[in-house]
This record gives sequence, structure tokens and C-alpha cells, in this order.
Amino acid sequence: MTPKQSFLRRCLAVLSAALLAAALVIIGTWLPAGATGTHGERGDRDDADTLRIVLITDQTSGLQYPVEGRLFNVVVQAVDDDGKPIKVSKPTKIELVAVSGPGELGGNTTAVIQKDFSSTTIVGATYSKFANGVVLKVKVVYGVDLAPGKITVEVARTAVGDDATPGERFKLKDPDCAAPTSKVPTCGILLLKNGADGHVTLSVGSCDGLIKVDDLRDCRKVGNTEGLVVTAIGSLKDSHGKPLYSRKHPAKAILACDKVLCPKTEDVTKFKVFFTLNNIGPLTKVAPPCPQKGVLGKGQKVCADYKSSKRRDGDLYLPLLFKVDMRYSG
Repeated sequence: MTPKQSFLRRCLAVLSAALLAAALVIIGTWLPAGATGTHGERGDRDDADTLRIVLITDQTSGLQYPVEGRLFNVVVQAVDDDGKPIKVSKPTKIELVAVSGPGELGGNTTAVIQKDFSSTTIVGATYSKFANGVVLKVKVVYGVDLAPGKITVEVARTAVGDDATPGERFKLKDPDCAAPTSKVPTCGILLLKNGADGHVTLSVGSCDGLIKVDDLRDCRKVGNTEGLVVTAIGSLKDSHGKPLYSRKHPAKAILACDKVLCPKTEDVTKFKVFFTLNNIGPLTKVAPPCPQKGVLGKGQKVCADYKSSKRRDGDLYLPLLFKVDMRYSG
């Protein structure tokens, strides 16, 4: 990973939204360099050379998590007990296996670290069901004796990605989630008038285990329809590190909620937005209403633009405005 790639990954802005009982949730955070999810969990031998999962990438969208039923790649590295890369003394075949989770691991799950190299990429693995807390492990089949490495990931339901340019208007909308349905009841649209720096992804996944607000622990469920999480990831600074968005010119994410989950009401503000600007910990803050359409209030980093919310075929479309300096908010 180059210094620039490391910097950009530290500055990624992450917005996630999910429907709770009668509330929407937004999370703002970033991905630390060299990590997506809980990467690099060591095996049982703390003093041994080990395998470490460095990166997971969905082949279709570029999302750094697996997506249900899609091919994804896994970069694996051999490291010593200090976490420094080491070269293997002979060809070493490794295998990715599922430790826990509701789905099945498939596709290609093996690769070889060649002699005098420290890393390799498993190309074309798949996971059959979207879920949170899926634990994967990489282990040696033959070759140098290395302890296995584990990772805990969120497997998305669907995802889309595209490249953005600072200063150029950018819109990202998943064709597989163009509008909420009973199967995918929560969707998102990302609108960045000032663009973004580099690749941007938009995904939908489970909110299981992510909710800890007062007495709320689960996403809203009506019959067989259950709310999902919408996540948008991208760098909100230009190539020189200058923020692209401000209070008067914020970025926007529109949450689309199925009419079954978000029924029509005279008071749309009852759909509250909870958020955190940390990449760990519970959701404890409530996004205040925007003071006027399209503008953040003084001191606000996130606000729910209830005045601009709309109904389309009975579904709710609620804009969330934000300006997040990711290096600060961690």
C-alpha cells in the first residue's frame, strides 16, 4: 500500500443508515489504514508467525466487504509476531474457510504464497447470505508452518461503486436498490454536488448487532419486512486534503424507506435519525432537524432534512445532510 493509498483510506467517510422501530440511523466513521471490519485477528499462537487477512474487495463494486453471492478477493500476508511481513522459504498453499455465519463459503478459496514472497491474493471467493459478524479464517494447507488468521466481516446484501472527481457533480444509485421493495425495504441515493476523491461505494446490508440506542436493539420489522442498513463510503476531501463540503454546501444521502416500514404520517419527524461519528461503540446521538431546506445548522455535522422529505408510491424519501472531516471524527 502506497503512502497516498494509506492516507486516503484513513480519510474515508462512512455513512450508514438503518431503520429502527420508528427511527432511522446514520453512522459516520472511517476505515483505518489496512483494515476493513475486524481484520488481522491472530490465531491461538501469539508468538508464532501467522497469516493475516489484509484486505477484502468485492469484484463488482469495489466495496471492501463481501457481497452476498458475488465474487470477492482476499489479500493475505505472512507476518511475524510483531506484525511485520515475512518471506516464506517454500511455496505455501493457503485456504479461506468459514468459521461462523448463516451462509456458505464457495467459489475459489485457495491461493499460493510463492517462495521468497510474503503475500498472495485469493481470487473469486463467494459467500451465500448477507449478515453481520461473519467470521472467516485463512489457514495453511501445505508449506511453511504459519498460524491461521481470522477476520470478522459484514456481508452486504447488494452494493455498487464508481469513481468520483473533486469538483464534479456525482450521483450513486444502486440499480438493484433503485426503490425500496419488500425484499430490499431500505435503499439509498448518494448525491455529492462537489464530488469526491476516488472510488465511492454504496451498499445495503443487515443491521443485526449494530443497534444500541436506549431500549432499541433491532431494526424495525413489520410482518416479513425488516429494515436494512445503507452505507456510503468515499473520500470527502480533495487531493490536497481540503474538505469538499461545508455547512451551507453539505453532502447529501437520501434514505428510501418502504411504505410498510415507514407508513404515511402527518409528522414525518417521528422517524428519528440516530448517529455516531466513531467507528466503534453504540449509536447514542440523534440527528437534529435541519433549520431549513438543504442547509446544516450552526454546529451541526449531520441533520435530517425533514422539510425536503417526499413520498413516492407511498415510500418515504428522507434526505440526510452532512459535512464530516473524517480525520477529526475518529
